[in-house]
Amino acid sequence: MLNTNGQTVLFKAQAVDITVLRTPFKIEEIQMKSPIMDIDETRALGRNLCDIVNADPKDFLAWCDKVGNHWLDASRYIAGNRVLAFSVRTSFNKDKPWYINFIIQNPPPKKSE
Repeated sequence: MLNTNGQTVLFKAQAVDITVLRTPFKIEEIQMKSPIMDIDETRALGRNLCDIVNADPKDFLAWCDKVGNHWLDASRYIAGNRVLAFSVRTSFNKDKPWYINFIIQNPPPKKSE
């Protein structure tokens, strides 16, 4: 479950990559990859993720309408900020050509004044 900005989204991860700094020990980045999806599944999950990353869903929905399941020549879609982001990437499966990579980054420390 992803829960931020007052929104909750169920994200079923197919794979999870975690980058950890050794010294000092802290999580630097988490990447979660969804299962491969068709455009309707991608549209539903991505629309919910727009709320999580505080992105206007109009651009994402327009991208979905443009690319549909025609993945060969499609550019990927990216939305988010320095801490939370997602991108839609091609899976090279003609029936389910998309997957979503959701990224959580540890924000840089605040500079002391």
